Amino acid sequence: MIENPESEHYKNLNSFKGREKMERFFTSILNRFSIKGKLRLGFILISLLTFALGYTGYVGMIKVKYATQYQARLTELTYLVLNLVHEEETLFTNYKASSQDRVNKIIQELLNKETKGKGLSLVEKFYYYTALMPKEIKMGTESIWQYMKDLILKITSMNQLLKKRWERDGAVDQVRAKGIALRNALAKTNLQNTTLELRLLETQCTEKPKPKLINKILDQLEEIKKNLKKNPKNMGILQALNQYEERLKALKEIDSNVVYIYGRFKQLLSTIQRESREGIASANALVAQAISLVFWETTFILLIALLASLGTSWGITKNITAPMHKIVSAIKRAKEGDFSQDIELPTRKDEMGVLATWFSELLDLLRTHVGFIIEKSGEIIQSRIFWSSNTSQPSNPLTMAKETVETLVKINKYKTLIEGDLEKREIYRHLSLALEREFEVEDYFLLEMNESENRLEPVAGPSVDRYSLDVLIQPSLCRAKRTGEVVDSLEFPEICRHANLMEGEFHICLPVLMGGEVKGVLRINGKKEEKEKILQQLPYIAKYMETTAPVVYASKLLEITREQSLRDGLTGLYNRRFLEGYLDKQAQFAQRKGFTMGFLMIDIDHFKKINDTYGHKAGDLILQQVARIIERSVRSSDVVIRYGGEEFLVILPEVTTKSSAQVAEKIRKTVETSSFKIEGGKEIKITVSVGVAELPTHSDHPWQTIKFADVALYHAKQAGRNRVMVFSPDMWREEEEEGESEPA
Repeated sequence: MIENPESEHYKNLNSFKGREKMERFFTSILNRFSIKGKLRLGFILISLLTFALGYTGYVGMIKVKYATQYQARLTELTYLVLNLVHEEETLFTNYKASSQDRVNKIIQELLNKETKGKGLSLVEKFYYYTALMPKEIKMGTESIWQYMKDLILKITSMNQLLKKRWERDGAVDQVRAKGIALRNALAKTNLQNTTLELRLLETQCTEKPKPKLINKILDQLEEIKKNLKKNPKNMGILQALNQYEERLKALKEIDSNVVYIYGRFKQLLSTIQRESREGIASANALVAQAISLVFWETTFILLIALLASLGTSWGITKNITAPMHKIVSAIKRAKEGDFSQDIELPTRKDEMGVLATWFSELLDLLRTHVGFIIEKSGEIIQSRIFWSSNTSQPSNPLTMAKETVETLVKINKYKTLIEGDLEKREIYRHLSLALEREFEVEDYFLLEMNESENRLEPVAGPSVDRYSLDVLIQPSLCRAKRTGEVVDSLEFPEICRHANLMEGEFHICLPVLMGGEVKGVLRINGKKEEKEKILQQLPYIAKYMETTAPVVYASKLLEITREQSLRDGLTGLYNRRFLEGYLDKQAQFAQRKGFTMGFLMIDIDHFKKINDTYGHKAGDLILQQVARIIERSVRSSDVVIRYGGEEFLVILPEVTTKSSAQVAEKIRKTVETSSFKIEGGKEIKITVSVGVAELPTHSDHPWQTIKFADVALYHAKQAGRNRVMVFSPDMWREEEEEGESEPA
């Protein structure tokens, strides 16, 4: 007999679902054994498998026994259910008191089968609790118990439906009783034909549930009620008619429920019949499965027993050699610089597990520290210029870290070196040495932007003849200068039509940033076979350039600051401070080379009157315009200085004897013929007076020569202004006698 699903044994059976957790638990314990312990465990396993072979034959018989019992129980149960269903269907369609008694008897018998089962023997309980019963048999047992419960629920539902059916019989009796009373009352009236029709309809609707037919009777009763109301003597008949109508309505409501209930009953009937057939088929399949399991389990255990010795030896060997192979492979890869191969033996606590854990920790330590060095160094070296090509790098992280650190040290030393350079050319010289010695770059040149002339100028590199003159004159033609990105001809050979490459060559242009703008371009030319080498070195070269750029930029700013301190703020010309640092050096150079230096002292005539008449702002405009005329009238190598107030000094470093006066006359005449704009759109005319002296013609000392030019200027003023006077010794003698007094 089948046990109650709520029994204690049923609950214990469900506890076997945690077997997977137990298996994981035993695996973790096994890994705690040493290798010697695992060898012993292997021999114990062989003994257990031999015992299991004999035990399998015994338990196989029990499996077949249970399967057969399940089949018999299910067949018996199905027979009772089908019998019950047949009885209930008969009762539903044709009421009989004997059928009702039979149904109750079968239900009670079914309940007895479900609740009063034979208990398991001690041997059977041992079989259950050792968890050797296959899952299929246990599931079969559970499904039969569940099937029993489902059938009882379905039968209970059917009985509830039958109760509704039995309620209808009482309602029919009441309708018939009230119908007889109504017909007797109507027999005394002239509605005898209606009485016969009502009786016929009543008979039809009481035999079987017919709600629509009851509606027809109710409609006729309404017609009769209208006729009876015409005569006040029919009040008693109307009362009987109302009572009959109420009973018909009650029967109609019950019949509507019965029709619905009968539909439910047919569904339950179909479900029970289908499940019964499936249950018998499952029971038959269970028997066949049990027999098959006995055969295959016995065969499987036999094969396991035969292969146990070989399997154990192989398993233990693999348990030792496989981790050793992993460790050896990891050591080999670590030697090559690859620390990414972890030895995963997470649950092993034996000698191999300890060795693997320690070695993995060592690899992790190396990976972390070396990776940190490479990452942080890479953040420094991988500068703004990021090379996106497949740059070859050393495959060994240790080698890469060593080279990276060495490069950083060299870059730091290089930075310290160039920060001590006073001039840009020294900085560029050290950059060239670094490119040629550290990176063995032979074919390169560096261009720098000349802001004042808006052109690129070569400042370093042996390949100065490789640049395009068009690019120098028009910097926007240079893609690297224009975009601020690295430009190369590796992927797109025709990317730059100004590259001037030879067959088998490529070029790479690195933009040089200064103050957030591209102020220069480093171009490297190379042959195809040098590609990998240059690409590998490119990030480091870019870092050298980034290190150089701010130092050069600072040097340029220093030059600009120094230049600004040596220039007049109003006219932009050099001031007397510049003259102090320039004059002696230039004079010594001219004397060594045997050159003649000319000195022109220029003064604006009646300048005080201009200020008084038109204002000081007009005077400033006049000074600026005169300065531009003088600059345009001399060579680029000549030096124009605002000497003071309205005086200008022009130094002509290399002239022929007596040619200085010609330059002075050119300046005087240009000023005389020019119109000078002042505020309000006005234009005025002015003149200048010029004094000329030459070194060594008039003196061997530059400052004395300037003094002589000033004396000549004084005599030009005395002679009526707007003229050029060349110094003569007589002028100096007069100066000594009369003293210096210059008219305004």
